[in-house]
Amino acid sequence: MVPNLDLETALQIISSLETQLSELESATKEYENDLEQVISNLKSDLLESQQQNRCNKKQITELEIQVDELENENIQLRNKIETLQLESDRRLERNVLLEHELLDTKDALQRLKVNKEEATSGETRRNNRPLPSQNKKMKLYKDTIKVSTTCSTLYLQNMTKTNNTARNHCNIPNTQITQSTVIATTSSVQ
Repeated sequence: MVPNLDLETALQIISSLETQLSELESATKEYENDLEQVISNLKSDLLESQQQNRCNKKQITELEIQVDELENENIQLRNKIETLQLESDRRLERNVLLEHELLDTKDALQRLKVNKEEATSGETRRNNRPLPSQNKKMKLYKDTIKVSTTCSTLYLQNMTKTNNTARNHCNIPNTQITQSTVIATTSSVQ
């Protein structure tokens, strides 16, 4: 049942409802505008996010390529370091060996100098006071054996004519040596 309303009250109610309806419509429009703004912002954020994602994927790919290149370069550098280390070790070993050879050579040279000095001083003593018994032995050997050579053959010939007991220890049969080894050589030292 509808209450009886007078015309004036009904018009007031209608006017009030129309005002509320217009307020609702304006509020709805505001909400729609706000919603459209939010949707627009979300769309632009989504587009930026997708673009950023593509850029990130591209950067990740580039970084992966750089990592692979750096790993390859690292492997090459390690191999080069190992090669250089081996070469360095070989050179160090060679230097140590050369240093030992140098020390051995210096020692040998020092011994040669000492031997030369001893030989020179010994020869000076012999030249200053020759011993008669040594001169006799030298003459004995000189007169006893004749030595001659032809190319690679060495001839030793007994030159003793008498059976003197002093010379018997030097008597040897005529000998031919066709193979020999040099045990020592002499040279003048300056």
